[in-house]
Amino acid sequence: MIISRNNRFSMGGGNYRSLLTAAAVFCGAFAAQAADLPSGYTKLEYIQGNGASARLITDYTPNPQTDKIEAVIEWPAETIGGNQQVWCARGTSGTDKTYTLFAIGSNLRFDYNKTRGDLLTPEISEGVKYTVTADRYMFTWSGGNGQTHTESTIFQSTGYPLVLFASYARGVNTEVVNYGRHRLYSFKVWRSGELIHYFVPCKDPNGVATMVDVCDNPATLTVQGTFIAPGDNGKLPAGYTEVQYIQGNGEDARIVTSYIPHPQTDKAEAVVEWPSSVGDALSGNQGVWCARGSTTSTASWTLHMLGNSGGKFRFDYNSASGNLLEPALSTDVKYTVTADRNVVSWSGGNGQTHTPVIGFTAAGDRMVLFAVYSGGTIDTYPGNYGKHRLYSFKVWRSGELIHYFVPCKDPNGVATMVDICYNAALTIDGTFTAGPEGHYYDDKLFRPTGMVIYIL
Repeated sequence: MIISRNNRFSMGGGNYRSLLTAAAVFCGAFAAQAADLPSGYTKLEYIQGNGASARLITDYTPNPQTDKIEAVIEWPAETIGGNQQVWCARGTSGTDKTYTLFAIGSNLRFDYNKTRGDLLTPEISEGVKYTVTADRYMFTWSGGNGQTHTESTIFQSTGYPLVLFASYARGVNTEVVNYGRHRLYSFKVWRSGELIHYFVPCKDPNGVATMVDVCDNPATLTVQGTFIAPGDNGKLPAGYTEVQYIQGNGEDARIVTSYIPHPQTDKAEAVVEWPSSVGDALSGNQGVWCARGSTTSTASWTLHMLGNSGGKFRFDYNSASGNLLEPALSTDVKYTVTADRNVVSWSGGNGQTHTPVIGFTAAGDRMVLFAVYSGGTIDTYPGNYGKHRLYSFKVWRSGELIHYFVPCKDPNGVATMVDICYNAALTIDGTFTAGPEGHYYDDKLFRPTGMVIYIL
């Protein structure tokens, strides 16, 4: 709700008073809701899972004879895929006394007691807020078709309490998997029609993203891992230190990302340099980035530095190998290389335009930095490890910045990268060298968003 100062003289007295009343009611409701939180806590719009370690353990154990659960969830750009748990409450095995909601690939699935639910249709979409409701044995959602299981009159407890953002097998802390990358806006539980739990996203007095139950008899909530909060975009996680670049070792160092390029809409930009301090920096073939299909010449969106062909770039698109880009590279020169759908350009010379392929909507697998792979899976014949420095890697989708990989050191001092858009998971193999510490990434790409209220 935005109340503009420019309208204060243009509206009639009745409309003006009505707007003032609406603003007062709105502000009062907002303040009342925030006041329900403990002292020192700050309400957030949502918390977002990191897909790796963040989960929230509750001491609430569902009673599927009486309970109704409602959650409001959303997957932002590049976070749908794999198995992700929205909530999990189970018995002594993964298929006994279960009351769980999964995102399986791009579909939801609700499991009840010993019955695994069907995949719900249609598919979930990125950037859409869904309200999902499990009312005893019936599941509905705002996105499409729900499901009704066969009711079990003796299923009165799941045995173990409910966990958000992850699943477990035989007890809350056994075989924890399926970490979610979605946003959770709210989580409510009714028992026999009475609201008994209302989990609200917030930050605790130490600034840690969490949730609090604002009902009279609150559940205990325990956070493990680190959740992403609104406003965290454009910042490194706590304990990480920015560095100017990370440098590959040319032997086994690579970064496996969860990002799958969409060559109809995506633009990627990398800033790279081959240092002369590495005696054979431009020797051998080296992968800058690689995303491929079942062979090296299918569904490819890949940038090579081909030292065996004169130290030149080559950009492969779908089933077409690119021409060698001219001129040859030099050491100690920073190059900005951009792949914009079917066109590659760079700051050092001539680029190339491939013939666009309308049906080429996704690369064959995830993107890897500093290496290439073949055979359609990330770990099939990895090789061509890069010796270069990577200063930054950015991805735009239809003009929106969805990934910004920033070189840094983790809390243990290990050289790595972090997506400060918090949409991609990055896995490091091998050992990288970190450049000098400092602040280098572009803050201007991240603008604050939120509500503006003018008091009339």
